[in-house]
Order: sequence, then structure tokens, then C-alpha cells
Amino acid sequence: MTTPIRRQYLSIKAEHNDALLLFRMGDFYETFDNDAEIISKDLDIALTSREMGKDNRVPLAGIPYHALDSYLAKLINKGHKIAICEQITDIENSSVKGLMDREVVRVITPGTIIEPSILNDKKNNYIVSLVLKNNIATIAFIDTSSSNIIEIIDTPSINLPLELDRINPAEIISSEDQPAQINEFIITNSNESFSNVANSRKKLLSHFNIHSLNSFDIANNDSQIIACAALITYLSKLHKQSAAIISNIRTTNLSNYMQLDKQTRRNLEIYNGGIDGIEQHSLLAILDKTQTSMGARLMRNWIGQPLITIDGIQSRQGYVEMMFNNPFARNTVRSHLKKISDLERLAIRVKNETASPRDLLALKQSLQEIPNIKFIYRNDKGFENINPELIEKMDDCAKEFELLEKSINEDSGPLGEGNVFKSKYNSELDDIRSIAQNARKFISKLEQSEQVKTGIKNLKIGYNRVFGYYIEISNSNIHNIPDEYERKQTLTNGERFTTAKLKEYEKIILQARENLLLLENSLYKKLLNQISLSYEIILNNAQLIAELDVYCSLAHIAQENTYIKPDINDTQNINIINGRHPIIENSLSKSTFIPNDTILDNQSGKMMLLTGPNMAGKSTYLRQTGLIVLMAQIGSFVPAEKASIGIVDRIFTRIGLQDDLFLGQSTFMIEMSETALILRNATNRSLLILDEIGRGTDTKDGLAIAHSIIQHIHNNSELGSRTLFATHYHELVYLPDQLPQLTNYNVEIIEDGENLVFLHKVNKGKSKQSYGIQVAKLAGIPQKVIDSANLYLDSLPNKANGGYSPDTPKTTNTQMQLFQTESIIEKTIKNVEIEKMTPLEALNLIENLKKKLIDEN
Repeated sequence: MTTPIRRQYLSIKAEHNDALLLFRMGDFYETFDNDAEIISKDLDIALTSREMGKDNRVPLAGIPYHALDSYLAKLINKGHKIAICEQITDIENSSVKGLMDREVVRVITPGTIIEPSILNDKKNNYIVSLVLKNNIATIAFIDTSSSNIIEIIDTPSINLPLELDRINPAEIISSEDQPAQINEFIITNSNESFSNVANSRKKLLSHFNIHSLNSFDIANNDSQIIACAALITYLSKLHKQSAAIISNIRTTNLSNYMQLDKQTRRNLEIYNGGIDGIEQHSLLAILDKTQTSMGARLMRNWIGQPLITIDGIQSRQGYVEMMFNNPFARNTVRSHLKKISDLERLAIRVKNETASPRDLLALKQSLQEIPNIKFIYRNDKGFENINPELIEKMDDCAKEFELLEKSINEDSGPLGEGNVFKSKYNSELDDIRSIAQNARKFISKLEQSEQVKTGIKNLKIGYNRVFGYYIEISNSNIHNIPDEYERKQTLTNGERFTTAKLKEYEKIILQARENLLLLENSLYKKLLNQISLSYEIILNNAQLIAELDVYCSLAHIAQENTYIKPDINDTQNINIINGRHPIIENSLSKSTFIPNDTILDNQSGKMMLLTGPNMAGKSTYLRQTGLIVLMAQIGSFVPAEKASIGIVDRIFTRIGLQDDLFLGQSTFMIEMSETALILRNATNRSLLILDEIGRGTDTKDGLAIAHSIIQHIHNNSELGSRTLFATHYHELVYLPDQLPQLTNYNVEIIEDGENLVFLHKVNKGKSKQSYGIQVAKLAGIPQKVIDSANLYLDSLPNKANGGYSPDTPKTTNTQMQLFQTESIIEKTIKNVEIEKMTPLEALNLIENLKKKLIDEN
């Protein structure tokens, strides 16, 4: 036999078996059965039990309703799906006598979080709907906490990991088995959300209340229609309000943006850097000096998706330059921006009816700053030529500000405490407050009069939620109580009483409080509805403010770090004079970092072969060039004395050692896989940054691979990419003699006896050697080991070519094949037509064969 509330719980739980059900009971969210055991363990709270029928005790664990957000964060981070079940009626109005009606009002997954205390205010929390068809991946995504627009892109399936890495979704929904390379994300199989194109089209028409999809760019794209409809369907099941606010679909043309693969993001330390891989040592940390949360999110998105259109880049540069040239006005604007809260997420919470009174106060303060910002741009001469769209499209939201100004109390507490609204906002509310206040004054006077009447000086009138108002008297004064006192409660040290008069005024106060809370809730909901009529205007303001904030941040950093405006052009040249590494120079004093030039053009050579010892600064130089190009193409100024950047369509990097033991891939396999990806996808507009290719295998094999890769990039008509190639293979320094677009550069050092002095200066020319033993000594290798290494090095017949010890038998240079084949020399001799050769040609052939034979041995 079970109780009615147990049957209600089981009925609701049956509909949400895949989620932890938080069942509202009074001031707690209770969990039962297996859910209780999970929550008790994951939240480290007590597991108890409750009688739910005769001989039926069930496990129980609960959390206070007011602490829900803090517990939600822990549960979501543990990977749980959470169903929130609320009491939707009181007992008097319930459909079942003596039992409150309840229903699940929200299901929370990682991609549908809207609670500000859980979200990272500097990152978007995207949920993605994914459709794979005909080798095309269709990605529909939205951040339901800050946007009402579904973004949608199509990309070749091979680029799916690359795009997902950029978007970094909190959750992916799909109806299909996913490729292994995206398994690092949280994937929800939601077959019921996906339908055929006809049903999906109907879903979208119904949602947007339109007769045709022609107003959207997706009208003729079946996969995009299915992906968008699936996203709306999924959100509708979890939280109707989150789906209801979606009012637009926007397609993005990826051909306007540079795509950055995962290793490039990692190698250039765009979002995380240093040994610890933390944001503090990243490019983002250098550039993001935004004052608003919206600006921080936009900055992050811009850095991860640079532009490849000259007009787009120059437009951004124009704004940054104007801010740069007007520091006083810029700093004034930034001081106003600092007072603006997260308007995007505030607007969404207002529309969802989840905004608190504190949220509305933050919204009011934020709206107040918009006219101030517009005034500066309209009246400062330095901004005369600024594109007016950025400023004039901002709406003053005067009506919304005035409404909030006259309604919300500056000292407002949470809804339900009766002090949300200002006096004179609503006359009925004022009357109810007056009644309650007068009754409280009477009770306060009653306490004084009863003390006099009874002669009991410590008589007190108090209140609690269980017993209401009471008169409390200590045991030592019980004999002095009047006859009209009615005993209400016995305590250890005294008694509590009531009187007819106290009951009368208690009723007035409690009734007034009930009426006050009912009216306050009604007025608050009405206020949210009034503000929500303008939520799209507020969202538009938020996006414009975010853009303005990013421009101010880039200008601020440019001035602070002495950056310059780069020239962006359509050439295939990169000319950087005295460039600096933006992250490393920030950790050094400005006079310490050694700047270097990077010249990649047809005159000096589009490919650089860089040699020099470890610790000399080769990797820093490589990354520096990549970062300067990336910064230039997001519209930022760059750390250099002068820079001219021909548009780069992709930046590819192969830097550093990395194993992937999970996938069973060695360092060398990963190196070759990443290099293969570069060679397959690079174009003549790409920038390739390759560091020590071939070092993960035998020296001869590595040298051969490095040699061939350089030749392939140089000679392939579809490549010819601008390339920085750093190596310790000094045999390669002779390649520029054969490849006209390849130029030798080295990192300058000074030999001081057995010691090295690193100058960190990049110059044209070859490096003498790698100085590996000297670097090992600097790293602290014991002197005995260093001495032994020098002795062994002296025993080698040819240091430059990494020769062999005299005791090592000579072997052929040709690597053993899986199947025995003829040598190159044999093939050459077999194919020679002697009768057609001149004596000079025969002599040259013999000389060439001799050289090849010497090389092989």
C-alpha cells in the first residue's frame, strides 16, 4: 500500500527515467530510491528514508530549494540530467484532495543551463544539433542563455571535428552514430527529436507562425531544416520557454573566415598556454581587456575565427584605430561599459520569466549607461568619422528604464519578501502594506502595555511560522499571568500564550501578508511581461555594446603594448619588421624581448629554413609570426614596428611532441598524421609553421622526410605556401641552392669557449651546428655525461652528417623495402642509351653515379 504522494512521484518519475527527479515538497527538493542514493553520494549529503505507505520505507535525500543552483552545478558537472518538478497549485486548488498538483517544469542538461551562477560569463554555452548526410555535416547551434537565434553551418564531414572544436558545445544532440573523433563532447542520442524533412518543415512553420521558410536561407536545404527543427523539438521537451524565445535562424558562410584546427589553437596558445595549459598564459588573456561579459564572449569568438576578407578586417581596424587615437574618450566609454551587466543573459531571463528583482536592477543600471555612451560618440570630435551604425543602432530604451526606475525598490530582496516594489508604484499594494504596518505597530504597543499590565518586564511578543504570534513568559513569572491568557505552547524555561486581541491582529497581519505576496507576484509577472516586449531590442543593444567593447579592448591593448596597425592586402607576402611575441613579451620587461623581422615574399623567398640550437628561440619566433598574422586578421593591431600581411586563408602548425596513448599513436605517427593533414589542405594562401619535422624517427628517415616535404611545398603548383620550417638537420641548408623560394635563416648565438650566449636574433644564413651538447650542459646534465658525449662526438667521422663510429660496419643508405627493388643506380644504368650519348655526357653520368654511390655509403 502506497501513499497518494508516492503514487504521484512514481507517475512523474516514469516519464523521466533518464533523469534525476528533484521533487518539490515544501522548502526542499526531495529525491527518492536510486536517485536519492546517487545524490547522496555525489553531493555528499545525508541519505535517510521516509515512510511512504505501510511497511514501505524508501531512501530519501533532499536539498533546500534556495540552494538549488549550487547543487545543480555539481550534478551537471557529474554528467547528470536533472528534472525539476515543482508544486503548481496549493492544497485548496489541487485536483486531488489533500495533495498538491506537481509537474516537471524543466529538464536541465549541460547544453540547456540558464542559471547565471552555473554558467561561465565569458564563454557561450552552446547546444548543437548535428545532421550528417552525403559527406556534409550540418551544425545548428544556439546558446539558450544569451541568444534567440539559431546559427547554422554546413561543412565537409572531414572538417566536423575542426568546427566542433571552435564552437566547443556543451552538448550535441544527434540521431546517428558519431565519428570517434568527436567523442570528447557530450553527445545525447535523441532520435525522437529528429524527423523527416516534411515534418521538420511543418515544425518550423508552426514554431515561427509563418506560411513559408523563404524568409530564411535554409528554405531549400533539407539537412538544415531537419537540424533546426530537431533543436527546437529537443528544447521544447526540456524547457518550453527556451524554445519559445527562438525567433530567427541565421546561416554562416564559412568561406569568409579562417578555420583553425585543434593543433594550431594549441600550438599558438590561443585559449590556453604555458606548461600548465592555463588561460592566463594565452593570447586571449592578452587581448581580452573587455569590460562586459558580452564583450568577453565576442572577443573569444573573434580570436577563434579570424576573417579572410579585406573589407571585413579593414572595417574592424577602422574602429580600433579611432578608439586608439582618442584615448580620453575611449577610457570614458570603458568606464561606462564597466557598469553594464550581461544584457544578453538578462534579456533572456526576462523573457523566460526567471529574472530576479536584482536582475531587473542590473538591467536598469545597464540601460542607464547607453545614452551616456551615445553622448560621447556624438560630441567627441575624434569620432566624427566613425561608422554611425554601431552607435545609432543602439536604442536608448528610455521607456524601459523609466518603468524600472519607478517600480523596483533599490533595496529589494528576493521575490516573496514583500519589498520588491517602491511605494506609490501601486496604490492597492500601498494599502495592504499600510494595513500590515499598522497591525505590527499595534502589536509592538501591545507588548509594552502587557508588560505594564502584568508587571512582567521580560514579557515578549514573538512570531514563528508554526505557532504564529505569541506572548512568551518565563516560568518564574507564570503566577502573574492574567486569566484571559490562553496557553499555546510549553517550553523548557517558560510558556507561550495568546489573547483574543493578539489573535485579531495576527489575522490582519497574516491576511495582509498573503494578499501582499499574491499581489506582488502578480505585479512582478506583469512587469516582466512589459519589459519582455522589448527583449529583442535589448539583445540588439547587447550585441552592439559587445562589439564596441571589443574595439575598445583592442585599442587599449594596442596603446598599452605599443602595437601598430598592420597593412592588410591581397598579396601573398608577409613582411613584419621587428615583430614581437605578444604573450612572451608580456611576461618580460619591454626592453628585454628581442624583436625580429619576418620576410616572406617572392624577392626574399616565400619559404624560410630556420636553423639554430635549442633554447635559441626558434619556436618562439615561429609562434610569434603565426600570432601576428592571426591578430591582424581579427582586426587587431599587432606587436611590431611595421607589418604588411597578405591575406592568409589558413594557419597550419606542427610544433612540439605529443603522444596519444589512448588511440595507440606514437609521437612520430601523430607528427606524420598532422603533417599529412597540412599537405592535403594547405593552399598557396596558407601559412605553414613546421618545427623539426622528422625528429621522431631514425635520423636518416627523418632527414629524408623533411627534405621531401620542403621540396613538395616548394614545387607543388597547388601549394607554394608561405612557410617557416625550423630544423636541426643541417644537411638541409644546401636546399636553397636548388629551391629559389627557400632561404636560409639562423638564430644568432655567440660561442664563449665551451659556453653559449643566446642572442635570440634571427638573421639570414646557415647555422654552424646544433650545439646540442652545450645546451645539455646548460640544462644541468652532469659534467661526466657531457665529457663522455664530447669524446664520442670526436670519434664520429663526420659530425655534420651524423656519421658512424669507426667500429660500426658500413651499411647501405637505402632503407630496406617490404619487397626487394632495384636501386636508383641500377635503374639509371639499365635505362642509359650509350649509343646516343656524347663523351661529355658519359663523363657527367659517371660523375653523378659516383656521387650517388658515395652518398649511399
